[in-house]
Amino acid sequence: MDSALRRRISGGGAMSVSEIVRKLAALNQAARAMNSVLDPDRLLDTILTLLQEVFELDNCAVLLFDPREQALRIRAARGYRPDVVTNFRAVRGQGITGRVFESGQALRVEDVGQHPEYVEGVAGARSEMAAPLCVDDQVIGVLDAESRKPGAFLESDLDLLMVFASQAATAIRNAGLVRQLEQHTRRLEKTVNELALLNRLGRQMNSTLSLDLLLQEVLHLAQKALSFDACAVLLRESTEGGEHLVVRAALGYREEVRPGLAIPPGQGITGRVLDSGVPLLVPDVRINGRYIPGMAGGRCEMVAPLIVRDRVIGVLDAESSTPNAFDEEALRLFATFASWAALAIHNAEIHSGLERQKAELDRNLVEMERMNRELRDTAVRIENTNRELEGRVRDLETLHSASRAITASLNLDDTLATIIRMTRDIVQSSSCVIRLLDEDQGEVRSLAAEPMPGEPRQAPSPAALKSFLGLPLKIGNRIIGYFELGSLEESAFGEEHRRVLQVLASQAAIAIENARLFETTQQTYFETIRSLAQALEARDAYTKGHSERVTLYALRCAERMGLPESTRRLLQYAGLLHDIGKIGISDSILHKRMKLTEQDWQAIRNHPLFGDAILEPIRFLNEAQKIVLCHHERFDGTGYPGHMAGEDIPLEARLIAVADAFDAMTSDRPYRDAMPLPAAMAEIRAGAGRQFDPSVVEAFLSVIEPAYHEAHPAGV
Repeated sequence: MDSALRRRISGGGAMSVSEIVRKLAALNQAARAMNSVLDPDRLLDTILTLLQEVFELDNCAVLLFDPREQALRIRAARGYRPDVVTNFRAVRGQGITGRVFESGQALRVEDVGQHPEYVEGVAGARSEMAAPLCVDDQVIGVLDAESRKPGAFLESDLDLLMVFASQAATAIRNAGLVRQLEQHTRRLEKTVNELALLNRLGRQMNSTLSLDLLLQEVLHLAQKALSFDACAVLLRESTEGGEHLVVRAALGYREEVRPGLAIPPGQGITGRVLDSGVPLLVPDVRINGRYIPGMAGGRCEMVAPLIVRDRVIGVLDAESSTPNAFDEEALRLFATFASWAALAIHNAEIHSGLERQKAELDRNLVEMERMNRELRDTAVRIENTNRELEGRVRDLETLHSASRAITASLNLDDTLATIIRMTRDIVQSSSCVIRLLDEDQGEVRSLAAEPMPGEPRQAPSPAALKSFLGLPLKIGNRIIGYFELGSLEESAFGEEHRRVLQVLASQAAIAIENARLFETTQQTYFETIRSLAQALEARDAYTKGHSERVTLYALRCAERMGLPESTRRLLQYAGLLHDIGKIGISDSILHKRMKLTEQDWQAIRNHPLFGDAILEPIRFLNEAQKIVLCHHERFDGTGYPGHMAGEDIPLEARLIAVADAFDAMTSDRPYRDAMPLPAAMAEIRAGAGRQFDPSVVEAFLSVIEPAYHEAHPAGV
């Protein structure tokens, strides 16, 4: 939440601090609830329910932009007139919602009767507020709320609605991404199933060498592979009247369409496919003048050529009584099946010819040996095709597993490590690096693969690599990084590697973007709490800058003690937020100039507990939450709130305790002046072993003088 938004929410007496905290907590819970719903339709209903709960609304709606209509449409609503929900359309700039969509700025109307752009959505409505749904600087829709009371919404309500709308937009976009991934997975599974079915059907057809039996088998297997009402095999044959397309087997057609029926060349849809050798789909035969009625009530037809050695030997025809029953995907599968059937028919015809020529075996022995060689070659091609299909199925299975693995975590580092590990499982390489870019295409993060067992610990230099494969990581048309693989072997990466890794790269880009969005959301939560802490300090000129100084002193002490970067990052969060619990303490106590009563002290001692409760919902601050809770514990066990002692107190909390006490001593208070630096250092030294950890005191005193002057530059 930026400072301007914070001032509008808390300013003017419109909303109490406790109400701000309650609504921010409700917004946080709403964000988690929305992000837990991955079904787009159910998500919209969840958004409205949460919107009603957080803002106590009776009438609200979600409007999303429809690219086909180039207008906003109501996708979900509560309390709106049914005819408005069904018929409402708003182009950019039309009405209040259209204006919000065009400008990307939230809008509050105290009396819609006085607003010339108002379009009635709720009967008797008097006031309205609307906020844009924005993702990556793109407005995808609008959140709208109406009330039958004039001036029902405050400016602070509009500001909170903007925060809620931002969270809702992210959830809507994430649910859409999940649905796209699910659809992609289903398409992959469908392809695998189709390939497996075709492989099985091919083996079944090739096991039948009687042509008549094979033609019947082709029809039954085709009906098994694709749902249709009628199917026929028509072969090119020479008759007394010349070459015709003759029905050799039929299933589901009228009685007139029986084996032996001849169709003159070029007539009908089947004749056209025989001439062109190209599969053809007719969604509705009633509007196609070439259609020859085959089945009673036929409405949709598709035809695939039977091709052997670049020669069309016939066609495979299928019809349905339902218009648009077949699509391009069905035609593709049907044509693939026809290619297998053509080969099986060709093999069966060869077998039939061999049977007819059995009496002439001696004269035709040379010819039979040639045919046998062709059969062997055909079998080798089939085997090679099967191996290729099996390899592609393995690739698809591996990619499916990789997709599930890389989307299992929202931690960016874990996601990057998983992507690299899955990449090296798929493709053998000597180096594997992911480079992520910022908006200006500058490198901001690189992650290289850890050496595999048996590989040198030192990664090979770029000059030593003999093969290189680089792929962009893209979200739409936006490049977010690069995938780089290298090998010490020449020509290590082929086109198949590139094809598989392109699919993996698209999935990896989505996973990385989701992880980045998650990190951004978590950081937004932190900045919101930090803003509240700064707002708390702004209540009292004496404590202004206290949290930043405590953080500085704790970090300098941690550096002196040689603590790792992760600990220092944790100290930065805890230092800034250690007094966040004082938001629950009355100003009359915090600013009191006379001696505090026991009741006052009890209220102050509760502020670590208040801070613990405030930080509880923020998952990535769970470790900092423990430090906030324990920063007033004493080394001798007499502190609060848990009376912890010694090393039972987290080390980071012991650091914050020293820094907090020192800054309190060296800062002016309403009831006393700041203590001189030497006197404050003496007090810290005197507290070692009782109030403070002696090892922390030793490190602290060795760095505090330069740190103090850094925090209090001359003249400030």
